[in-house]
Amino acid sequence: MCSSDLLGANDGIVSTASLLVGVAAADATQSSLLAAGIAGVVAGAMSMAAGEYVSVHSQADTEKADLDRERRELETDEAGERRELTGIYIGRGLTPDLARQVADQLMAHDALAAHARDELGITESTSARPLQAAAASAASFAVGAVIISVIGTFTRNFEAALFGNVLGVTGTDVAVVAVTFLGACAAVFLRYRQLLFATFDPEVAEVSGVRTARTDALLAVLLSALITVCMNVLGVTLIAAMLVVPPVVGRLLTDSFGRMLGISVAVGTVCGFVGVYLSYYLDWASGPAVVLTAATIFVAAYAVSGFRRRRLPAAAIDAHVG
Repeated sequence: MCSSDLLGANDGIVSTASLLVGVAAADATQSSLLAAGIAGVVAGAMSMAAGEYVSVHSQADTEKADLDRERRELETDEAGERRELTGIYIGRGLTPDLARQVADQLMAHDALAAHARDELGITESTSARPLQAAAASAASFAVGAVIISVIGTFTRNFEAALFGNVLGVTGTDVAVVAVTFLGACAAVFLRYRQLLFATFDPEVAEVSGVRTARTDALLAVLLSALITVCMNVLGVTLIAAMLVVPPVVGRLLTDSFGRMLGISVAVGTVCGFVGVYLSYYLDWASGPAVVLTAATIFVAAYAVSGFRRRRLPAAAIDAHVG
């Protein structure tokens, strides 16, 4: 649910912003912009809901067929299914004796649930729910669209709206960015463990008492707010690149999630400062300048990561020989 919510809000913001920018570029009146915004919200939400329902319903049908097949196999070849489940646990690191004991106990409790979870990857929390997915997708799209319609300010300069324009940033925009940044930092600082747990293992997090639905909602709100406040600088077409590149650079340079988070923030900050300065002095659109700076840092990080990977086998061999 988290990914669909985030993508839905992102689509709502970017799609509605692009629609309004296109209408504004034709010297439309304020009433025409309002009508276009409402039409875009309604049409986009319906489209997202219908597409998500069809997609998730197909997934639900596939899951149902897999469960029906697994149920028949349990009825006709229980011993074979027990060996299969034992093999899964051995593959995950258990000793053969312990794997057989775990398989026996789980199948005695609920054989179909055990195979659904460990063989098919189907659990109660991850099973497909078409209606819920459709409602969440439509709602998240609408939320993103409403945010950009109410908060966003649209220039009639089509190129600046698409690719950003540092000269269009006002003091109010800077204040809003600062407040949003502090709010995001506070949310991450206060909910760091819950966010980390829910991101990497949502099922165990739910069992451990972490309310993953609230965590997903928090991520959706933070993403929507950050996209909105960066609209004037980056433009509607380049925001996705700046959401992806800094974390990827962090992942190339470290395996620690904490350090990765810090590197991502540092890379994003450097890209913003350097890109905006390049935009001003080279007379470029600010969005492409920021993204090109990020791409340069990514290439450097990729080269460093590749160099480390090449040195790793040699260092391992030297340590073994020594």
